[in-house]
Amino acid sequence: MDESYEGMFKCKDGHIVKSKSERDIDNYLFDNGIPHAYEKSISIDENSKNDIHPDFYLPNFAGEGKHVYIEHWGFNSNNIEYTKSKNYKLKEYKKLGITIISTNEKDMADPDAALDRKLKHYKYGEINFEEE
Repeated sequence: MDESYEGMFKCKDGHIVKSKSERDIDNYLFDNGIPHAYEKSISIDENSKNDIHPDFYLPNFAGEGKHVYIEHWGFNSNNIEYTKSKNYKLKEYKKLGITIISTNEKDMADPDAALDRKLKHYKYGEINFEEE
């Protein structure tokens, strides 16, 4: 996905997101009073074109200035460009020691239960990833 992929789903808090699944995640965060931002950029070098944009940023979620991010992996490995982007992001997250809570389409069958579990049982400083 790139800048040309426009958001088209409105969330309860007014955010405009790019997929129904992201809307479900945003609405969960809003309904549970969890402060969040959508696609807040992370600079990895001096070139802003290399910035990465996790789907959701949860400021101070782990307390004491420890931030957590949610990345929703909405496509499967058959999508080559998406898979390249995903692998690039995962490499950068790991290198930077960023805490990522991963969700996938399987989680969206019951997003509340999946997010309740994932937001309670993640490891800080790691990529918390479950294969589909």
